[in-house]
Amino acid sequence: MIYFLIVIYSTIFISFIQVAAECLPTNKPFLFRFSECNYCKKTLPIHQIIPIFSFLFLKGKSKCCKKSIPISYFLLEMLTPVYILFLYQQFSFSYEFFLCCITYYFLAFFFITDILYMYIPNSIIILFTITLLFVYCLFDQPIVNLIISVGVSMIFYMLFFLIFRKGIGLGDIKLFIILSSFLGFKTGYYIFFLAILIGTIILLIAVAAKKIKKNKQVPFVPYIFTSFMLISVLLN
Repeated sequence: MIYFLIVIYSTIFISFIQVAAECLPTNKPFLFRFSECNYCKKTLPIHQIIPIFSFLFLKGKSKCCKKSIPISYFLLEMLTPVYILFLYQQFSFSYEFFLCCITYYFLAFFFITDILYMYIPNSIIILFTITLLFVYCLFDQPIVNLIISVGVSMIFYMLFFLIFRKGIGLGDIKLFIILSSFLGFKTGYYIFFLAILIGTIILLIAVAAKKIKKNKQVPFVPYIFTSFMLISVLLN
């Protein structure tokens, strides 16, 4: 029963996260409103907004205007319950479970805002930090360790930003500081290194294939999100 509930609620919540990430940067309301088509803005009935099922039922296209539904919706709705179930299997409802779950959902939010708007809202970064701090204190984790991690992380990533500021955004640096502070500097550094490695490889391939221009600014949070998931799975 618990596995069924995790699948249902994790899928519903990631669906909500996607709507919030689309609407919040443009100041559109996303609470207590009817879902609408991304293209023609027509209000969607219940059977067209059911996570996973609706995408498959509609064959990836909106019923009202026959345009493609972003594949990211479907992929995140498929990936999320698998990842949350993995965390539950590894940690049950422990501190590590809630830490990784919270980080996953916030990074998923930033993943979408970065792709759509090249924007990482400071208000949500603050909420991310407060939520992690609340969970950290709730599970009575050592404050001294957190203070040391915060100090080391801020020095390392701010120095990196000052030296290579044209290659990475300040919003990305803030995320790395948060990740390294709460996950531990070593884990945060692995995520940082892997994100840069993946991003560099994909960027070089895209430039070689002439898909993007050499100096074009590209979203970096997708690589952070991917690296976090890989590292959290591999280290556990």
